[in-house]
Amino acid sequence: MKWNVKKTGYLFLLVLTAAVTGCSQDRQGENDTLSEVLPLTWFSDVSFWHPPEDWDCSEDTVQGVLTQKTGLTFEMEIPPEDAETKLSWMLANGELPDIISITDEKMIDKLTASGEVWRMDEFLETYDPDSHLLKDFPGDIKEGLTERDGGWYALPSHLSSEDNRARYAEISTFYQELQKYHENNAVIINEQLMEASGITLEELKTETGFVQALQKVRSMGLSVNGKPVIPLLYDGNAYQESSLPFLQMNFGAVPVNDERHYQDILRDPNYKHALHFMNRTIREGYADMKQLTMDNSEIKKLFSEERVFAFIGNIANTGYDSSLCWISPGAIYSDTGASPVYGKNFRNLGWIQTFISKENPYPGETAKFLSYVTSEEGLMLLFYGIEGKDYTLDAAGKAIRAENGEKREETGLNIYWPFVNTDWSYTVMPEPDPDTRSGKSQIMTKNAGSAYVLDERTEMYDASLVNLSDKYLDFTDGEEETRENLEAYKKKLTAQIVTAPDEESVEALYREMLDTMDGMGLPDIEKKTDQKMQECSQRMQRDACNGE
Repeated sequence: MKWNVKKTGYLFLLVLTAAVTGCSQDRQGENDTLSEVLPLTWFSDVSFWHPPEDWDCSEDTVQGVLTQKTGLTFEMEIPPEDAETKLSWMLANGELPDIISITDEKMIDKLTASGEVWRMDEFLETYDPDSHLLKDFPGDIKEGLTERDGGWYALPSHLSSEDNRARYAEISTFYQELQKYHENNAVIINEQLMEASGITLEELKTETGFVQALQKVRSMGLSVNGKPVIPLLYDGNAYQESSLPFLQMNFGAVPVNDERHYQDILRDPNYKHALHFMNRTIREGYADMKQLTMDNSEIKKLFSEERVFAFIGNIANTGYDSSLCWISPGAIYSDTGASPVYGKNFRNLGWIQTFISKENPYPGETAKFLSYVTSEEGLMLLFYGIEGKDYTLDAAGKAIRAENGEKREETGLNIYWPFVNTDWSYTVMPEPDPDTRSGKSQIMTKNAGSAYVLDERTEMYDASLVNLSDKYLDFTDGEEETRENLEAYKKKLTAQIVTAPDEESVEALYREMLDTMDGMGLPDIEKKTDQKMQECSQRMQRDACNGE
């Protein structure tokens, strides 16, 4: 619910302030002392993002320093499901949260078309005209956001672009490779369990060899701390956004036909092959179908028990880097002989997009908050913490985390993902020391996340033409409804296919899915998408192909 301070008055403000853990009504600003902290609501559709629920203003917390610097506290609202439905309702009823950090493209379009969120340049020029963001926000990203949204409305997370990199010092070869080749969706193997099973990494590089390895692990009956080893773990209820797309890449599925015209990727026989593979691993008992309903916390718990042999999915959300035993075979080569593919969108507009509601009751403080958390001082606070407590600086000015510096998420450390600046982060990281635990973890992370893209058989292509924004596609309301219905149906049938009892059922359900989606209007959506893709491909510059 939106806290309307104007309606409820100062008495309510005092009550709410007292309820926020550890918050004092006095806070020291840069020039004066204010008599209260200012509460705002912050909404996100990233269901697996878990910042601290209670805002702690203690002086040794990241949250406390943020309040000291900006005067703000936040009540977080992150629905576990149906976030877009809830936010749409709030928009329709004039109850938008004060800050909105979302990833759903359709919801982004609704917000920017509504007139209820600020254009970022107008907001900053009005409330913080000296903001560094008006001077140094990367031009190429701003251009892309403007093409997508019709103006610069959002602050994106995970900034990485040529203009953004130009703001900072050149980084080492290690981080350049991490920056260029790292991919979160991957297959990783527990090296200790691999050695205990007598399996080599090379054996895992083919589809047949991978399945045979899973068979061997299961037949050996291995256990860790009295619990049975899990031969294969998929990415819980996010498997259709991570595990399955990764398998499709491995087996060579692409969203274009042989004549280079757009088609839904499900029409590619290699897509069906990925469905068969996933179904086989579940049907033969190497992965339990119950995995497909697990939330992220359950996946992390299984990882912490160190009894997972292989994982396919988004490795960034598993906590796998708390252990040093993970390696990757890179790609799993399809038995069909199809080459693994990797579609990289060279027009990167970040991940989480943050908007400011025009009903935000404290726009001046919010503008200064955005300017602070995106400054180098603010980024150091958010992702390294308090100097001397969470980190120290070495002679080269690189940040060295203290032992407790990796375990203070409850204070707000390293958890405010909407403000991640990927390119900046590489400039403050020291070169990994292979003799230290943190150095080993960094090397493991780089190797595991880069192995697929760097695999000698992986073919990379520019995916910007097949990942056109909805703004550019310009679907009608009826076409948008058709797309939503198609996506919902596809998700439903995919769940049935990967858990089907036999191969014949997989084939029958796959054909049913195609026939039904054709009847629902898929060919019309494909035709319009292809038309826009062909128009875009004829433009002189690739970076002009996702906008206006």
